[in-house]
Order: sequence, then structure tokens, then C-alpha cells
Amino acid sequence: MIRALARLPDLLTAIRLALVPLLWVAALTGRAGTVGWGLLLAGLTDAADGFAARRLGSGGTAFGARFDSLADNLLLPSCAVWLWLLRPELLRAHPVLVLAWVGLFVVSIGAGWIRFRRFGNLHLYSAKVAAVALYAFIVSALLLPGRLDWIIVPAGALGILTETEALLILLTRREVDEHVGSILLPRRDGR
Repeated sequence: MIRALARLPDLLTAIRLALVPLLWVAALTGRAGTVGWGLLLAGLTDAADGFAARRLGSGGTAFGARFDSLADNLLLPSCAVWLWLLRPELLRAHPVLVLAWVGLFVVSIGAGWIRFRRFGNLHLYSAKVAAVALYAFIVSALLLPGRLDWIIVPAGALGILTETEALLILLTRREVDEHVGSILLPRRDGR
């Protein structure tokens, strides 16, 4: 029983990862509602895996953190493409916001690869807030009609803030702990 509980965060991440190809099929066949509900489930498993890892002790394993990052790094770009396929008018209505957010995401991922030879996903506090806003926006965009400016602008601003913070951390630190929290917090190693 305890071994099964210890694997619970990884199982929740696996569900999120397994949703990606299923949601691609739904998006490519024009089923916006299915993608919206699937992303709601993905968001719930994203929140639940972190909660379960913290509740089970050490905050998870190194494998679990990398597995979570893999799922996040596959899901986020997929969401952008799904939105473009299913609700392109929302992205066209805010080109500067969308390009800044996507551009910073790509630069941040690239900086992590160039500096540390790995694709990382910093588990920043700002990223948690931005993820909630992003999931709320995308699910709303796929399930509700209209322009949804009331949610895309704050979600985009939070995404830009998070990617800027991640980029600053990646460019200013010699080593990066994926659980750094924030650039505003003191470094654990004193560097």
C-alpha cells in the first residue's frame, strides 16, 4: 500500500502525459469541447501530483520532478497549437501578448538547454499561478463562446512574468534547482 501511495504522483503525471496524444486526436478532429474537458482533467492531475508528492514526504523524487517537467513541456506547446486550430481568433486578437509569451517560453527552454544541457521546468511559485490562469483560459476558450479578453490578458501577463523570471534564473545561476521557488528567494547554496 505504501509503495502504491509513493508512486501516486508519478501515476497522476502519467495520466496527464497520456492525455496529450488523445487530446491531439480530439483537436485534429475539431472537438473543442473534448479538448477543453481533457485539459480540465490535465490541470487537476497537474495540481494533484504536486500535492500528493508534498503530502507523501520529501516533495517527490528527482524522477518525479523530471517526469512532471516532461509532461508540462509537452502539454504547454500542444495547448498553443490546439488553440490555434480550434480558436485562432483568440490568438489573433492579441498577437503581441501571444508572441511575447511563446517567444519567452522558447528562449527560456533554449537557455536551459544551452546552459545546463537539459530541458528544465523550474517549479516557480509564479509558474503555479500562471498555470492556473493558463488552464482557466484554455478551458474557457474551448468551452465558452466569445473573445474572453477578461482572462487571456491576465493569463498572458502572468505567463510573460513567469517566463521572464525563469529566464533570469537560468541566466544568472551556475546551478539550478528545479524547486528554486522564486528568483526573489535566497539561494539555498549561497551562490
